[in-house]
Amino acid sequence: MYQTGHIHEDAMSFFEDSEADESKVVVPFLDAGFDVTWAKRLKLNNTILVFFLLKPNEDLREAYGFRYEVVLVFHPYMTVEARTFQAINTFMSIDPAKGRVDTMFYFLVSAARDCEVVTATYLVEHKEERIAVPITLRDITASGANGWTVRNALQRHYLTLDRFKNTLPLREDTYFFGRQKELGRLLDASRQGENSGLFGLRKTGKTSLLFKLQRALERDPLRKVLFIDAQSTSVRLRHWNQLLWYICKLLFNSIRRSVTASFDAPDAADEFSEHVEQYLLATDASTLTLIVDEVEWISPATAKDDHWNSEFANFWHAIRTFQARSRKINIVIAGVNPSMVEEDTFHGFQNPLFGIVNTTFLAGLGEDDAAEMIQNIGRVMGLRFQSDALAYFYSQYAGHPMLTRLACSFTTDVEKGKQRTFPVQIASDDLKASASLRDRELRFYCAHIVSELAQFYPAEYELLELLATGRESEFRERTRYNAAISHLSKYGIVSDQFSPRITYEVLRDYIAEENARREGRPTKFHVVAVEDRAMFVRSRMRSIVEDMRTLEGAAQAALYPSLFGPNSFPEAEKLFEIQVPNDEKSLAAALTPCYRSFVESIDNFGSSASFKDYFWSVIKQHYPQLQEALHRVRVYRHDAQHVKLTSRVQAQLTRFLKIDLDGELAHTPERHWIKFQRCLDELHRALQHEIGVLRS
Repeated sequence: MYQTGHIHEDAMSFFEDSEADESKVVVPFLDAGFDVTWAKRLKLNNTILVFFLLKPNEDLREAYGFRYEVVLVFHPYMTVEARTFQAINTFMSIDPAKGRVDTMFYFLVSAARDCEVVTATYLVEHKEERIAVPITLRDITASGANGWTVRNALQRHYLTLDRFKNTLPLREDTYFFGRQKELGRLLDASRQGENSGLFGLRKTGKTSLLFKLQRALERDPLRKVLFIDAQSTSVRLRHWNQLLWYICKLLFNSIRRSVTASFDAPDAADEFSEHVEQYLLATDASTLTLIVDEVEWISPATAKDDHWNSEFANFWHAIRTFQARSRKINIVIAGVNPSMVEEDTFHGFQNPLFGIVNTTFLAGLGEDDAAEMIQNIGRVMGLRFQSDALAYFYSQYAGHPMLTRLACSFTTDVEKGKQRTFPVQIASDDLKASASLRDRELRFYCAHIVSELAQFYPAEYELLELLATGRESEFRERTRYNAAISHLSKYGIVSDQFSPRITYEVLRDYIAEENARREGRPTKFHVVAVEDRAMFVRSRMRSIVEDMRTLEGAAQAALYPSLFGPNSFPEAEKLFEIQVPNDEKSLAAALTPCYRSFVESIDNFGSSASFKDYFWSVIKQHYPQLQEALHRVRVYRHDAQHVKLTSRVQAQLTRFLKIDLDGELAHTPERHWIKFQRCLDELHRALQHEIGVLRS
């Protein structure tokens, strides 16, 4: 079969004193080709586990992309708990594992018979966790267990999780890549007591980098860090003196003390200084770094709360006064555009941030960092991206972290749909073959990237519209004496001033489509090609199911009304069995699972809770765009099944048909597919919108 491994001398002493199960656990791993280089029983996070370090042979390195030693954990208990994973994380950060083992991947052998289900559930809920390949003790010690038992577990693992599709800020280091230059600048400035600004488009990783900065600074016991999100209503709705009080409250809460001063406007600046001094003295710290993310929400011209147009200066003057007097505080602000530190005055008042903030722009990852991200995450998912594939992705998405990861996530779905044996090799030709459908999927996320630019800095967004709609000459004329081109270039979204282009083709198409829709130009909906439809349905349904569950969680956290009740939506498995419709009968068959899972279940929950017209009242009020998308599913499904329509529903059918099948498409043989595609498109778009609303 394969060359078997052996136990190194450093691990021998453990096996001489080990229990039977502990010795049996490693036998199939030896048969698979791993050496055991180290072994020890440790108590970490109040649980006792056995840790082994496995060194893969050349065959394993070649087949599975292992670059370092791999951790094997033996969990001898009948129940897998959260502390199990916490203990493993602790082990990964200490000797001998630190710097020696693969930090993104490990094997978990457990006596718990449900360990595979529990582990999979935990990893789905904790998307920043390193990947675990769970195997039951019963399976690994069965009479026929051998190297194939290990390899088959790897194969199952590759088909389970998607670690590319995580669009939230990263709070841990496991999936954080690159940004060393930017991090170094921010760290150096903070350590020297200087102020910094971090600017860039949404979803370029600003918040992830700020979390990384916070972790790095907090390694110094003499430095304290406070992170606040200015987008939060707890921040932006407060007046300037109340926000100073709130900052002190957060600091004092951490040392279990109360703020006693009133922070009335005349005394707020002095009381802020006094409380920060008291906090630093109580914690034996010498300096405080205040990180303010989403700073647009408390800045002139961009704040949605009017009081910040006049109170911006008071707030920052108070901090600047303390900083100038004691040098015990420095600030790091982050947002989209650096105008709040570039303008010398606002509304006739001197800008206290002008000239005192060192700005750093966050564009896409560099080509090497983007390649490292793709290769490392892909490696633990069974994808081996060849060099030409890495270069192709960089040419398409310019290292934008979210777009690149979502493109890789789509590629994962494509490869799983082919039912190939993992790991698989990915070449540029594979990526080019699915480019059209992939970029169509990514357009739904482009709104996240430019939303704040369009909201807060419409002049810069208009420049992008000029490029996206082919008006390069007008773009050059508008930017000849306009500093905005400098910002767009530093964002990494526009190539350069002399041969301007939007660097992300998918973003260019999104901006052009939105412009056409807003200006009322005739726009044809893109119709998925026949050969791509099965893959489109599979990928889109997976996204819809995941997003629907995400929306349910966000709604619960925000205390919004439930969509489906405590048991979520039913018959989810049937959504993945939907076939491509090509006539009225197959359209009804395709829409029925969507109707039963997402529409009928809302009606049933409303009835069970004695809410009259729950879909039309509560759901429409709290989830208006989702309600509209689900209504489209309801109307098209009833029409395809020849359900008798009321005059009101008939009017809605006419409205949807006018939107979706206007002009020459009204009688095309493709109309059945187009109706279904539009239902999925609008449902996906609406879910993204509602999730964004709840998280804002």
